[in-house]
Amino acid sequence: MGFCRLYGVEAEIVYVFGSSLPMRSTPWREEDIRKSIVSVHAAIEIFDTRFCTPGSQSGLVHLADQGNHGALIYGAPLDDWQRLVPVDERVRLTLNGKTLIDHTGGNSAGDPMRLLVWLANHAAKRGFPIQTGTIVTTGSMTGTEFVSAGTIAEVQIGPLAPVTVTLP
Repeated sequence: MGFCRLYGVEAEIVYVFGSSLPMRSTPWREEDIRKSIVSVHAAIEIFDTRFCTPGSQSGLVHLADQGNHGALIYGAPLDDWQRLVPVDERVRLTLNGKTLIDHTGGNSAGDPMRLLVWLANHAAKRGFPIQTGTIVTTGSMTGTEFVSAGTIAEVQIGPLAPVTVTLP
């Protein structure tokens, strides 16, 4: 109770890395990233901001506000995740038992693997390589739905285990 001022609910996919991806002379490729990932999870990201109104400041100011991140709740792992194709998976966001969003794919950046390859190379070059155990979320697949306290939110993405949270 009181951890977040706002409850903006988003469906996302989380990747957990089982090995580090340090700086090296050749760039990390998709196959390297895939070998490093140990599990994938459906997640609910809670959008929150310290500002009175979402979007009331410039994009860089909101980025400095932890990218409007309030919390991340992720479900059980899918260890055999290689069959997951995020752009082809059904995504459902249910609020208080009512399906609000039900579509295929939905991440505006397209295939999240492309983002993970970029992140691995970008972070390593700057001295902050992905470490074993790092958890990376790859962006909203539903957009943000603002809800009130007491809402029960559930996300189901393809073969990933559903994740549910009751917002305090």
